[in-house]
Order: sequence, then C-alpha cells, then structure tokens
Amino acid sequence: MKKTLVLLALGTALAACSKKKSEPPPAAFTLEQLMQADGTVVSPGQKFADALGRLEAKLGKPQFISESRIITVYYWALEQGDKCSFLAVQKGCDDGGACAEDVGVTEGPTTVEKPDGISYDICVAATYGKAVGK
Repeated sequence: MKKTLVLLALGTALAACSKKKSEPPPAAFTLEQLMQADGTVVSPGQKFADALGRLEAKLGKPQFISESRIITVYYWALEQGDKCSFLAVQKGCDDGGACAEDVGVTEGPTTVEKPDGISYDICVAATYGKAVGK
C-alpha cells in the first residue's frame, strides 16, 4: 500500500512538473537596465553597428534576432509573470533602401501585459530566444 501511494504521489508530482512552463534563460540585464535603454542609447537613423555596440555593452547580446529579406529585428526581453518588457530594434528600412545599415524603427523599452495579444506573445517568445509559435 505504501509503495502504491509513493508511486501515485511521484506520478502526480511529475505530471504537475511537466505542465509547468520552462524557465527562460537568464538575462544579462535587469528590468531597470532594460527600461533605461531608451532613445539616449539607440534611436532611428543612427548607424546600426554603433547602436548595437552601445546596446550590447548595456544589455548583452540580444536574446532573439528575427530576419526577413530586407529587415532584421533584434530583441531584448524579460518576462515577469503576466507582464513582459522588451526593446526591439530594427536594422534597416522596410524598403531596404539607403538606410540598410542604419537603425530603422525602435519599439520600447515598454512593458506589455498578457491580454495585449501579439506584443505579449512576441516578447515572451523573445525571452526564450524563439519566434512566436516555435
């Protein structure tokens, strides 16, 4: 009887553990450092290589890089329960023109909450170093 209870308890514990979301890899920065990486650190029109150097000095390597044919977006993100804070920096322009080596668009640093839909999903995925749905 004792063996059955121990095995049942162990099985229940393992099932509960398998349903928990895995922990994201540790970030090289704090929430405070992320929120301070604003327009004084990076802004549209700056040379991307220079801006990336400043960001990496402050926050470390980006957790996720999303590449398409004409733009690349670099993400730094921190998940905190039902909230997620991130900074996204786009290299190049949407048309791939003359500003291909410049900072295109920046989003954040900002904090989004779980019901915010795609921004929250992107932020959480970036925290884990993945694309949404991967």
